[in-house]
Amino acid sequence: MCSIALALTHISELVIAASYTDLPPQMNPGGRRPGKITYKEIFREYGKNVKVQKGVLRDEVLKLYQEYVKNR
Repeated sequence: MCSIALALTHISELVIAASYTDLPPQMNPGGRRPGKITYKEIFREYGKNVKVQKGVLRDEVLKLYQEYVKNR
């Protein structure tokens, strides 16, 4: 859903701090991503050339997520 919104609003760059593959196993049971279609497939279908940066502030985001899960 977010990738479609990016494609429709003509945003040219996507910054991903961490993804489901970065999560430790206990925080990602089953090792699966939530969606079935990747952002790459969506951008290709919409004919968009979106620059993607991965890992920006990755460790900080994972730490925040771990704290969030622990406090739930």
